Amino acid sequence: MESSSGVEHVSICIDGKLARHSGLFRERCIFKVHEKLRKLNPDAYEPAVLAIGPYHRGKINLQGMEEVKLQYLKSLLARKEETSAKKYVIAMRELEEEARECYAEPVGLTSDEFVLLDGCFIIELFLKLLTDVAIDENDPIFGTYWMGSLLLLDLILFENQLPFFVLLKLYALIEDTKPEEFVYIALTFFAFFLIKNIAKPRILDMSSIHEVQHLLDLLHRSRCPDPFVRTEKRKGSEWERIQCASQLVKSGIKFEKAEGSSNLFDITCSKRTLKIPHLTIEDRTEPLFRNLIAHEQYSDVNQSCYITNYCFLMDCH
Repeated sequence: MESSSGVEHVSICIDGKLARHSGLFRERCIFKVHEKLRKLNPDAYEPAVLAIGPYHRGKINLQGMEEVKLQYLKSLLARKEETSAKKYVIAMRELEEEARECYAEPVGLTSDEFVLLDGCFIIELFLKLLTDVAIDENDPIFGTYWMGSLLLLDLILFENQLPFFVLLKLYALIEDTKPEEFVYIALTFFAFFLIKNIAKPRILDMSSIHEVQHLLDLLHRSRCPDPFVRTEKRKGSEWERIQCASQLVKSGIKFEKAEGSSNLFDITCSKRTLKIPHLTIEDRTEPLFRNLIAHEQYSDVNQSCYITNYCFLMDCH
């Protein structure tokens, strides 16, 4: 039987933890993928060359890009004719606590490590890709095709994200312009370098742009229909799993390519003919879809899981 002094000690420890706890659940938006999703293809969630944020920092195979981040910050300062990163450090320190609370797992890095360097790197990379910002002839990112291809995919991995408000703040400081312009640059990046035919980009309401959680969330919001625009209510109260394609064919259903559609969600069924838009399959298609699905699984329950449902439909083989 435990002594009264032992009980008293445990009680004091617990009471101390309760006193320090706010009693409120904080809103998190950047998670580690749970094992049920991860085990299907662990590599789909692992960065190949670039760590953004705290979850993959320190891995041996990603260390090479840490020097590149420093070089990008140095070239950014030189381009802006600045000799110190002080104003950016001050701005990021003001956002540090809010940024840390976006992560579901503990963050064991300083704000300089996981906010300033990573954020400046992303912005400078986008500007090099999409504007007339000069590219160093020895830049390893642009020196080989495979490096750039892997890096672009790493930027949309679910676990490899920075809070979007950090990027907006940094961009406004660096370019001395409205942060909304960064949204346009990011969407252009997705359109030119990453996305083939998930869907045409949806016009976003810039007044709500501060609700965007991170780059992957921006991609999802821009390519999926507005979850608050309700479609016709389905008859019945329960969803049933659709039969596989071979069974549907036996039942008299025909399959056709939906001509002229660039939106994966434009799937229609009329007169026993199921029309499905064409999908270009590339090496990046599976990890892109898996990370969008992971994002949907951790999002607000009121959000529509368009990518999840699409993949569920395509899986009925």
